[in-house]
Amino acid sequence: MNRRPRVIPAHIAVLILAAGLRFYRLDAQSLWADEGNSAVMATRKLVEIARAAAADIHPPLYYWLLRLWAQLFGTSEAALRSLSALLGVGLVYVIYLLGRRLQSEQVGLVAALIAAINPLQIYYAQEARMYMLLGLWSGLALYALTLYVLNEGAGHVRPPIKTAALLFISLAGGLYTHYAFPVVIAAINALYLLWLWDSQRRGHVIERLTWWWGLHLAALILFLPWLPIAQRQLTSWPSPESRPGFQELLGGALAMLSLGPVGFRDPRWPWNTAFAMGLLLGLWPRVRPARGRREHWLTWAIPFVSMSAPIALMAARALFTEAYLKFLIIGSPGFCLLLARGILSPGEEMAALITLRTQGRAQAPQAAARFPWIQTIWYAIAAALLGISAGTTLQAYYFDPAYARDDYRSIARYIEAVEQPGDRIILEAPGQQEVFTYYYRGQLPIYPLPRQRPPDPEALRAELARITAAPGRIF
Repeated sequence: MNRRPRVIPAHIAVLILAAGLRFYRLDAQSLWADEGNSAVMATRKLVEIARAAAADIHPPLYYWLLRLWAQLFGTSEAALRSLSALLGVGLVYVIYLLGRRLQSEQVGLVAALIAAINPLQIYYAQEARMYMLLGLWSGLALYALTLYVLNEGAGHVRPPIKTAALLFISLAGGLYTHYAFPVVIAAINALYLLWLWDSQRRGHVIERLTWWWGLHLAALILFLPWLPIAQRQLTSWPSPESRPGFQELLGGALAMLSLGPVGFRDPRWPWNTAFAMGLLLGLWPRVRPARGRREHWLTWAIPFVSMSAPIALMAARALFTEAYLKFLIIGSPGFCLLLARGILSPGEEMAALITLRTQGRAQAPQAAARFPWIQTIWYAIAAALLGISAGTTLQAYYFDPAYARDDYRSIARYIEAVEQPGDRIILEAPGQQEVFTYYYRGQLPIYPLPRQRPPDPEALRAELARITAAPGRIF
């Protein structure tokens, strides 16, 4: 009896690809300054982490998880970063679920494939920071919204327990992960209120709002102990003063979403143009889908609003610098979903239009079967553009030193090899001390300057004069 060979399900194959790209060369690059802070946090007790996070610009949840992770796997570069890599694979799966529930299995698979090879997601999945966790909470919040709307669309007022729990956990988890998460809450509430207005004929508006905002209130109550700290840090932290033009903002955001930091530092034409066209096609509603009726507006509104929310935040708060563009990880699920629509829809639409012109309206739903070559050519072009752009960008990210993170590992090894008694090390910012001492095993004294933030010029000059007065070299 012949057994059929087992075929790996398509979405599992995509997840394997995502895991391979995220765990590949995970420790090839040195930890950089902020990752050094994460490494130190992972060695502290949970209460000490909360105390340190209260003086920082990030809530403590990621550091708590990293502490528990480090107890299991250690504090090597690969161990610290592997938590983000695993979260990154989880985000790819959530994007697949989103696309499948919003539209179709095909959209879910293509969106997950786009996410699997997306340089922005891979970059932050290989960084021991909280941004991949932030992206995962954002994706889960969108998925909870989708399930919530589908439940109400089926005529139910009270959400299922699993959907309510998912919404509550994603809201509370996002708030305790990053102070930019409220933009996600604003986006899903805008979408839900539009849905409520559009579906008011179903009735029970007050009851539906009560359940929706009741879950938000529960998440806010859980966040209340940290709320005064969040307010203090957000109002006291210095803000950049960079207000780009509209075209510069959109171009930079598109480069970051599509090609990550490598693409943002080195814009590669025609990739930006191709991705922009894909997003525009994703916004085009399917006027003749397979079932012959217009699709619901939420299938394109959810990805578009979620992608646009962090861009609006950066524009409103003047956060358009590379240091803040990482917030766009919030919009990455929406970007992948919208681009998947832009890849899949035109082939079907072109086949439907040709069938409509040549064989009449009745045959339009079967257009894909009658003209498969149209879709094949279109998908081949889209796959080539997507594969080449992601491939060349990832090649640069993995292997080109020009795009690597700051190499504190090599700096420390060099100083250890040439240091002599009487030498000193000056770090030009106190925040570098954690990452430098993570690598440095020499005997030289280290001076992290300036000691205060903002710097005290007189105190800084006096200490520099004292350090440089003694004989010996200064690194």
